[in-house]
Order: sequence, then C-alpha cells, then structure tokens
Amino acid sequence: MTSAQVAERPELLKILFRGTALDLEVFGRMTSKGLLSLDLLWRSYFGEYRGKPRQAGNGYQLLRKSTKTPQDAKHLMGMPELSVDVFLPLLIDSEVFPLFNRPLLHRARTREIYQRPLLIVHQSPPAEFGRIRVAVSDSDLIFNESYYGYSANIHNNGALLVRYLALLIGSKPALWYSLMTCGKFGIEREVVEKITIDNIPVVPFESLDSAALEAVPVLFDAIVKEDSRENWAKVDAWAASLYGLNEQDLQVIDDTLRYNLPFASNKKAAQTPPTKDEVVAFCCSLKNELVPWAQREEMVVEVQPLSLPVGSPWSVFRICASAADSELCAMSADEWPEVLRVADRLASTEIILPDPETKSLWIARLNQARYWSRSQARLVARRIVWEHLDTLFGSEAE
Repeated sequence: MTSAQVAERPELLKILFRGTALDLEVFGRMTSKGLLSLDLLWRSYFGEYRGKPRQAGNGYQLLRKSTKTPQDAKHLMGMPELSVDVFLPLLIDSEVFPLFNRPLLHRARTREIYQRPLLIVHQSPPAEFGRIRVAVSDSDLIFNESYYGYSANIHNNGALLVRYLALLIGSKPALWYSLMTCGKFGIEREVVEKITIDNIPVVPFESLDSAALEAVPVLFDAIVKEDSRENWAKVDAWAASLYGLNEQDLQVIDDTLRYNLPFASNKKAAQTPPTKDEVVAFCCSLKNELVPWAQREEMVVEVQPLSLPVGSPWSVFRICASAADSELCAMSADEWPEVLRVADRLASTEIILPDPETKSLWIARLNQARYWSRSQARLVARRIVWEHLDTLFGSEAE
C-alpha cells in the first residue's frame, strides 16, 4: 500500500485494520454500484432545512446543568414515549409505552421527526446481536437521544419504505460497512453515530425490482413473528444480493463481524481456541480452494489436521499432493515437530514449512479462532498459490 493509494482512498487503512484483503475486495464490489448514501436518498425524498435532512434526527435531550434556555416541549405532550434501554422489537407496539409529560427539555426537536411511519435506529448495537438494532413504528412516537429517527410521514408509500430501510440497515452488510468506514466506531467508540448510519449506501426504493420489493413485507413479517438468527440470515442474503454480493462475500462479512467488532464478547471469541468443527471447516474450505489447481496437474490434494496436546499455542495441519492414481503419503510423527520449532522461534501468527520431497506443506497457525475462519482459509490458499505451487505440484506448476 502506497501513500498515494491511501490519499486517494483513505478508507483503506480502516478496512485493513478491522478486516483483510478480502474485505477490501468486498468493499470494492459494494461501492462499485455507485449507490446513494441514506443521507442523500433521504434528502431527495424529503428535502432539507438549514443544511440538514428534514424528518430525520436524534431524539430529544433532557435538561442538564449546562441548559441556559430550556425549550418548550408542550407540542410533544401526550405522545407515547419509547422507554430507554428496552429491548427494541422490529415492530413497536406504542400502546405499551407511557405518555410523554415533560414540559421543558434541553433540546425538544421538531414534531415532524416523531411522526408515523417511523424508522428508529439504536445508536449502540447490542454486542450479542451483532447488527445495528432497528425498529419500525406505525404510530407517532417520542424517543430520546439514544435513538435516531427517520419519519416517512409524507411519502406516498412510507410504511413500506421504512420497513425496507429497517431490513437493509439491520442487515450484516450494513453493520460491516459501518465498521469498515467509520472513523470512530471500532476505533475509539462502540457507538454507531448518525453520520455513520447516514453514509450507508442504499439502493433507491423506486429502483428495486419486483422480486426484491415483494420480499420486504415477507422478510419483515417473519422477523416480527419470530426474531431468530435464521430469519435474519435470510435478510442478510437479501441485502447482499441488493449490493451485488455473493455467498462468499457474505461469509467474509460474517467472519469479520464475528471476530473484529470492538465488543468484549467478539474479542473473547477471536482469541478462543477453534473448535474441532471450525478446524474441519477451515481445512475443507482450504482444500476446495486448492482442488482446481491440483486438477490442472492431474493430481489430488488433501488437507490433514494434526492433533496436538491441549494447551498448545499452535495448531498444525499438512497439505499434501499426489498423483490421482496413487495414495497420499502418511504423516510421520518425526516431521511435524520441526514446524513448531520454527513457529516458536519466529513468533509469527503463521508458519509455512515446505517439504518438496513429499510434495507437502506443513503449516502452523496460532490456536485462536480468528485464524481459523473460512475467510482465513481462502487467504491461506492464495498465499500457497502465489508462493508454494511448485512444492505441491512440481516445478512446472504455474
């Protein structure tokens, strides 16, 4: 990466800090569609006032010691008020909330941002949820500065518009985009600021094809009925298709969010040793990436994990190639300790030790789950293709 590249694309540093080269590729595909940000799209629908989009903004602010001139809040009296720190369901039932009864506030905001239909965004994504928490209200609703509101009150199809935006902003691609681009979220703060939400790229509502549009109420109603991982996974796949992303891209996004979000639970998950199933999935993904190269040479390739003592800081596996009509060579107990000696000496996250005589590569990786995702397997495969094909398939392999 050169200084000229960073000057031209300042987001490079954040993407490679929180993600990998694969995230950079996904980001390129996502932004190549030339989509408008939510902010620009909202302005095109509702206009602006004093440089800010209409019918959108933070909720009210309570009186504080620094308040010099309290604002009259009588125009908001009697409206249902969204309680602080409640679980935010996708569809809000305003009848369960108390009525607003504060006559004075530090900042009251205009009534138009509280009018139905409303998209409400929580500024702090719950760590256990792993996505921006959103909600829709079909009734007028007061909310405080912990939330951002978008009122589609004068839109001719406002109820469907806010449902569409709720699904898109609540999807993993949206949170991932925020993590990749925000200068504060994932650096110094665990809060997703409104400016970050406003910068999320959005496919214009009127540009949706019939299939994508018809999916909105189906996906939305399914989550209202059952707010489950399975139903949100369908939303993620739908959102990825709108952005022109494929299943592998969504896997990259999922891996990055799982291990690189700035919350304590994600940091712990990243450093926890991988499970047996995760190691198997890693090895299968790595093998699938290398199979086409083996087929070019009329060979087969296997990725064989090695069982090490519990508590080892490393996990080891071997990649071995052989002719299609011959058996793979068996692993020798005398060979693998060498890669551990090299790994301990160099103190790297990954060591690749070539063994040309047996057409094998011994690889040691730190025994932490963040290094054993399917995305990491793809990166390992790339390094092998660039640097070690001759070891696996002979000097003529390119």
